[in-house]
Amino acid sequence: MRGYRQTASCKPTGVEPSRPCELHNKPQTPVENRGIYLLLTQSGRLNGLLTDFTWTATIAFVFRGRGTRLKFEKKFLVAIWYPAAMAVLALGTALSWNGFPGPYDWRYRAVSDLTSQVSNPGANIYNCVAMAITGAMLLPLPGYFRPRLQNAARRTCTFSFYALHVGLISGIVVAFERGLFRNLSSQIHKAHEYIALVGLIGLFLGVVGFWLALAWQIQRRRPMPQWAMGLMFLVSGAPVIGAAASQAYLYFVPNQLGWVGAHWAELGIPLYLSFAFWEWIAWISVFIYLYLMLWLTPAERQHAFSRRSSGSLG
Repeated sequence: MRGYRQTASCKPTGVEPSRPCELHNKPQTPVENRGIYLLLTQSGRLNGLLTDFTWTATIAFVFRGRGTRLKFEKKFLVAIWYPAAMAVLALGTALSWNGFPGPYDWRYRAVSDLTSQVSNPGANIYNCVAMAITGAMLLPLPGYFRPRLQNAARRTCTFSFYALHVGLISGIVVAFERGLFRNLSSQIHKAHEYIALVGLIGLFLGVVGFWLALAWQIQRRRPMPQWAMGLMFLVSGAPVIGAAASQAYLYFVPNQLGWVGAHWAELGIPLYLSFAFWEWIAWISVFIYLYLMLWLTPAERQHAFSRRSSGSLG
């Protein structure tokens, strides 16, 4: 049964499993040059990714978060900009999902399976393009949240500003990496996993940090019990906490399961042990919390900062 790590029998040539290994009769490309060779032999995909890069770079430059050229208003972000970014991401995900070979069980299939040329040949490019464009469109958000929440927690907002930027930029890098390279981790040890992990942690810390600053600001205007604030933190961090706990359990308890995949469902592995399940929940939760913060964050910038009002959050 095909698992997450399975590759084609013609792996040295970079040919997809569904295609004949027509490159076997040609001289083998050295390992260190294989990435460049694949790019040159996939001109159509490269041209598409270069076009995507142009659009992404343009959006990221014009609408960058800090010192942005356009002054984003709350109504514009809530009613137009953010829904448009989510529509792009949803469309790309749906197209890649629809083109996935065989059934796609999201409970046991990681998000990256949709963007992988190995697992989803031919249809992965849709989600890659959508992720890159969406990430670029969301880059203004850290710069929008920071000046409006920093009175409640200055250092927390500063940290979250950079963390969220790192998460969004890492997501864009992952989109281009999956679109351009068939399997970058086979050339650079666990390169994809490390980039994706940095992106996931950045998004998590950025969203949770701004969420706590927002909760502290609301607490100052309308006091709430400490347990309520603690519950808000647990709810926002539950997906990542669940993923970490499940992976820790599988690490310390001997097993021969391998990486999460469709075979887990047939083996009857509990859902709460699946990293893919928690990853999907975390992925969706990030965008829900970002939209909630846009709704709840005051439209006015908080220019003055009072140390006395900074509270325990920073």
